[in-house]
Amino acid sequence: MIRLRPYKTKDAYSIINWISQREEFFLWCADLIDYPFNVESMNKLNDEFDKDDRGCLVTAIDNSGVPVGFAALSKADFESNNVHLGFVLVDNKLRGQRIGIQLIESIKKYCFDILNFDSITLKVFSNNTAAVKCYLSCGFNETSRQTVNFSSMNKQYEGISMICKK
Repeated sequence: MIRLRPYKTKDAYSIINWISQREEFFLWCADLIDYPFNVESMNKLNDEFDKDDRGCLVTAIDNSGVPVGFAALSKADFESNNVHLGFVLVDNKLRGQRIGIQLIESIKKYCFDILNFDSITLKVFSNNTAAVKCYLSCGFNETSRQTVNFSSMNKQYEGISMICKK
């Protein structure tokens, strides 16, 4: 079982070890976070979220308080009652143990029951098959697909937009 809590700067020391490859990092954050992935890049992300009232960073912890997952809620739209989920990440040593599903289900409960949003959106690359499968199993539905060009990687990716409604 996992629990959600607000992200703490000390969590960065765990989270930065969950990604080791540049390609994996890119698929996780689409170059929206500074590379190389380190404590400073996580602190910068945290600073950006601290300045924006429309989002927050969350850490998933296990029963002993150790970080096992991370995500960001952003772009909260209080008129359409929607929030965007991004930067979802699970400790690479725990992948395949349904931590991702627990993380997404906990975030859904928080967004729908506590924050009272009606919908949660997200974007994921189609070749991130484990993430796509996780989101579908948690009740997200595909709304569109788009080709995304990334000059920094000299590649094109297919992005999938998804939504989950209360």
